[in-house]
Amino acid sequence: MGLISDPAEVEGLIAEANPEDRAYFVPAFAGLGTPWWDGGATGLLTGITRTTRRAEMVRACAECIPYQVADVLAALRRDTGIEVSRLRADGGVTRNGYLMSHITISPDRRALVRDGRPFFWLADTIWSAFTNITDEEWTDYLDRRAAQGFTVLQLNALAQWDRCGCAFDRYPFGTADHEQDV
Repeated sequence: MGLISDPAEVEGLIAEANPEDRAYFVPAFAGLGTPWWDGGATGLLTGITRTTRRAEMVRACAECIPYQVADVLAALRRDTGIEVSRLRADGGVTRNGYLMSHITISPDRRALVRDGRPFFWLADTIWSAFTNITDEEWTDYLDRRAAQGFTVLQLNALAQWDRCGCAFDRYPFGTADHEQDV
């Protein structure tokens, strides 16, 4: 993407970023590894608003590191019951004072905290929410995600244009021809 030419630029750009911007980056260049194990996943930059510029995109890319760590810690806690009370970091990222000093884990272990405020949600994106899931499957899905600690469900509210059809005659905007007002 050419956002930076040297990792040393990152901390300065983060300092310039609008703290209210909501850009979020998923670094799935070769799929998602632990704990998701989805080799078909692709990278995603979302939450872009009129305030999103280069600095905000760089910050979103940097913040994906603690998001990945939080995912692994949540899986560890869920699968083993082990609570991690301290983390140690090494490598080049440790030169970034922003990441090393401003991001911590909340006391309830459900969010990351930056500058005293939570800024992370554990989300799942549901692409076929209106196409191929029964009410019973929805209930099971929601219960499972709640038990896993998910705090947000992001829904695709657009009709599926991949010709998968709609097995249960449900459409996000009312009808298959999309003529009904929202």
